[in-house]
Parts: sequence; C-alpha cells; structure tokens
Amino acid sequence: APPAAARQPRMLVGLVYNLKPPAAAGDSTIPSDIYAEWDDPNTIAAVRRALEKCHNVVLIEAHGQARQNLIKSRPDIVFNLAEGASGVQREAEIPALLESLDIPYTGSGPATLSLCLDKARTSRILNARGIPTARFALFAPGQAPAFDRFPAIVKPNWEGSSKGILNSSVLSDAADLSREAARIWENYRQPALVEEFLEGREFTVALLGNGPDLEALPIVEISLDCLPPSARRIYSYEA
Repeated sequence: APPAAARQPRMLVGLVYNLKPPAAAGDSTIPSDIYAEWDDPNTIAAVRRALEKCHNVVLIEAHGQARQNLIKSRPDIVFNLAEGASGVQREAEIPALLESLDIPYTGSGPATLSLCLDKARTSRILNARGIPTARFALFAPGQAPAFDRFPAIVKPNWEGSSKGILNSSVLSDAADLSREAARIWENYRQPALVEEFLEGREFTVALLGNGPDLEALPIVEISLDCLPPSARRIYSYEA
C-alpha cells in the first residue's frame, strides 16, 4: 500500500515569504541586522522542497503584488514565513490580508502578532494576568531615558531575531543607557525598551495545533557555551 501521505489529496500551498535583498550585506548605510528576519533563497528553497513532498507549491513574495498574486493563484492554504517591512503591525499584514481573502494559513493571527511584536505591551498584558516579567521602562525617540535598576538591557521595542541587541546592550550605568538608547532611535526609528537584566539560560518552545489539539514540542535550549569569555551571556545578534 502507498504511504499515508501519498493517499491524501495534494493541496496547493502558497509559500509566502520576504526575500533578503542580496545588496543588503554590503550596504554600510543601514544596520547590518535590518533584514535579519527575512529569508535567503536557500531557506525558501528548502521549505519549498519539504512542502512539495506532499503538496503542490506556489511561491508568493510578500510585497506590493502579494494580494493580486494570492487572488490569482488562490492557494488552499498559505504557509506563512512573511515578516513584513516596518512598523509594529508588520507581521500582521499578511495574516490580515489572508483573512480578508478567506484563505487559511499557518502561524498566529494578526492580533497575536501585533501584540507580541510590541515587547512593552506584551509585558503589561502578562503582568495583568499575574505573570511576572522584568521591570522595564519605555522611551520614545529623543526622550531623556532614566532607569534606576542596573545592570539593565536595552532593545528595540518592535523587533525580533535579536535585532538591535548587541554585546553593548547590557548596561552598567546611566551613561551606557543614554548611548545605547540613542543607537536604537537612530538605527530603528522606534522606542527603546529598557529592562532590568536577568541572568539565565535561553529556552524556546514551539507550539503545534490549535485549541484542545495544541501540542508543545520538545524544549530547545540555545547554548551560549561557545561565546568568547569577553562576550555577555546573552542571545545577541552577534551571538
């Protein structure tokens, strides 16, 4: 008998992604991590090969023509890798578009993505539910930053993939805070989030499914053992 996967009807899967521009690596006018969340051609090709084992795949880049291309190809489901380009709503743009077109997709919905990309808002929601987080303060561009709990760490408030987090992001005093907050404002054009620095190990857990069928996949630890002695024990962009 053929394997179970071969007996299932083949769907048309839309693989939606942001392609990392090839010129970005040599452009000194932009931060080196500005496209850290976008994917290179090898990653996109690998995901496509995996999906093609069971289904037909159409590639759809998440740019200005995405809506027209989705309407034209009308996939049965979208495998969403898109991160968006700018702003706190960027990760929600493709899911919101897919919901307006009544096309199912993988990953979280627009409300979840908008909330979770905003680190300060996420902390406030968790705290309201009785889940403690590191004490923090948020400073808009140009605002005089003041924080009284050192060591601290500063981050762009609306980024992921360790964007904007460097070895120098761990702060010892107010002078460090002023310097690093200014770097965040200049490079990322968004508020700087300052948190008390909590030492610890790094873990991540992937979730598969929805509602009562939700399954937590095995815990993954990000090992920092290979960092040089001079490096902070943080999952920085450099690390």
